[in-house]
Amino acid sequence: MSIQAIINQFRSLNKDQQEACARRIEAYLHEHIEGLKGFRDTIVEARFADGRHCPRCGSVDVKRWGAYSDKNAYMARQRYMCKDCGRTFTELTGTPMAGTHKPELWSRYIRCMIEGLSLPRTAKRLEISIPTAFYWRHKILCGLKALHARDILSGIVEMDETFFVESNKGSRNLKHRPPRKHRGVARKRGISNEQVAVLVGLSRDGDVLSHAAGRGRLSADQVARAIGGNIMPDSTLVTDSMSGFATYAKREGIRHVRLNSRQGVYTQGVHHIQHVNNYHAGLKEWMRRFCGVASKFLDHYMAWFNLLRIVIKLESKSRLEEFYRQACRKTAFTPVRDFRQLRVGIEP
Repeated sequence: MSIQAIINQFRSLNKDQQEACARRIEAYLHEHIEGLKGFRDTIVEARFADGRHCPRCGSVDVKRWGAYSDKNAYMARQRYMCKDCGRTFTELTGTPMAGTHKPELWSRYIRCMIEGLSLPRTAKRLEISIPTAFYWRHKILCGLKALHARDILSGIVEMDETFFVESNKGSRNLKHRPPRKHRGVARKRGISNEQVAVLVGLSRDGDVLSHAAGRGRLSADQVARAIGGNIMPDSTLVTDSMSGFATYAKREGIRHVRLNSRQGVYTQGVHHIQHVNNYHAGLKEWMRRFCGVASKFLDHYMAWFNLLRIVIKLESKSRLEEFYRQACRKTAFTPVRDFRQLRVGIEP
């Protein structure tokens, strides 16, 4: 409907109806603008709690450098210049919102992510294109992945792997195997190199490390690359009987409790891997809505799932704020041109 048609319909209303309509529009605009201001304040709080600094070099020697104009006047913001590297920045530089043209939609977009909507449903709800919804999603997920890449686990740490069928979703030059349909299965039975192993470490405090570690059964070297030095030396590692875990624990000098389910050993005192197995079940159930995720994006989606485990416990408004805060805490420069190289097809 054109603007002129809306005006003509408004003029056809009686005085009381026009006043009621005007009040609704005024309330909507007030909520909309205040929401954007609150969003911006949340970003500033998350990124610069310890003082203003350059997102590129980390220098705190910065000065005001004019203002960044925006087509939305209420999103105009202060620009700063770093005296060390000479680059300018605003509070949005290095955040998922940087370089986007519709900041007024981000609150609604985050709500779609909290609900776990697919890209087509998100694009339809926000009236944006599917590629735009794809770019926004992965800009956010890159920030989350960078934030949680070095989380440290301590105490009793349960560790186990789960498997997803290897997926080259969107690839048009697939040569090593025929393409699969949605939710296709591997051609080989059991665990093989057609399956991607996702390694999950979970502390009793609820801290999580999850990474796509390799294909098929994991070796000690693959475990070490995925986990790195992210487990404290005085921790207790609890795993199943896979030999790679034992070798890794021995190399790192970490106390290891090995449970052999084939022999009916599922617990040793307070040591078990039930929490990490529950995590696996929740992850797979949540992933089903996407009808398969490209293997190259598995780490992104696990970062998303890990954040949802935190924010889902909060009230509705707090969920939105916490999602903003976590997505923007870590500087992650993710221009759209980088995703154009990754996006051979569209994730669901």
